[in-house]
Amino acid sequence: MKSKTLFTFLVGAVVVCSSCSTKPEPGVYEIADWKNFTQAAVSYTFDDHCPNQFAIAVPLFDQYDFKLTLYPVPAWGPNWDDIRRAVANGHEVGSHTVSHPVLGRLTVEEQIKQYTESISILHSELGVTNENGMTIAYPNCAVGDVKTISQYFIAGRICSGRIVAKTPADFYNISAINCGSLGVNDLPAFQEKLAMATAENGWLVLMMHGIDDNSYSPVTAEFLRESVEYMDKVRDDFWVASFKEVVLYIKERDAATIKEVNLSSTQITLEVTDGLDDAIYQYPLTIRRQLPAKWEKAEVTQNGKTVSSKLIEIDGQTYIQFEAVPDGGIVRITK
Repeated sequence: MKSKTLFTFLVGAVVVCSSCSTKPEPGVYEIADWKNFTQAAVSYTFDDHCPNQFAIAVPLFDQYDFKLTLYPVPAWGPNWDDIRRAVANGHEVGSHTVSHPVLGRLTVEEQIKQYTESISILHSELGVTNENGMTIAYPNCAVGDVKTISQYFIAGRICSGRIVAKTPADFYNISAINCGSLGVNDLPAFQEKLAMATAENGWLVLMMHGIDDNSYSPVTAEFLRESVEYMDKVRDDFWVASFKEVVLYIKERDAATIKEVNLSSTQITLEVTDGLDDAIYQYPLTIRRQLPAKWEKAEVTQNGKTVSSKLIEIDGQTYIQFEAVPDGGIVRITK
């Protein structure tokens, strides 16, 4: 097990540890830095609803059960049927404003109109839920008034070409790396960025537009497929998820506390909380705990429903690893 910063929790108390042992002690909980204790997160984001995003990218990601993020521009006439099919398969659709202006050239009132109308259109076309329109990709990577933006979105994407830290300093300036003819456009270059994300225990956000076309900095279909096929081979080490999913996970992970409220010979009862808005922040966190002595196996429920869990071995000790939603109800680990 590689050394990393851990969020550890003791019975009845919370201790945040910045340089803990590489192996958790009995009764101590770890929340994974990234889902499933992977080494880094990776998000593919696609701007401007270029046609081949739906002909090539979405089917490719569906094939490997990875989720991507789409940022269409309503004023440019996207094919909403294509977008609805992508949403039905679990992909995120975020705001790219209504008409793709340079936000810094607009008044705050004009910016608000771009944000609110884009969200309204997404909800009208895709359904009024918290699934879409939660994040924004700034047109031309130019940020508007952040105080205003924060009233409508949980995060915003720029393109400064950096790996994003495990905990971003500013969720409204999340960096992406440009791909295509003006950026990363082959597998070795992609693997280099992935290695950087691994070294930093960070988040690699990729910005793409068209595929095999004449759009801004198009990627080749060959490179896109090679990168996704490679991520499939290393999926145990990297978490590929939509931009929104990673933001939710980070914010919940950093705010979460775990309280073990009961420990018996056959059952452990605990509460996972984060103090965030439960209407938005309901993404499951990956957690693990060493099993008590003589427990050979266990199952996990939250709010009475079975949740994903598995047993893992670390240095000869058995741990139960499971998914739990903060504020989603009592968690029980049963022998």
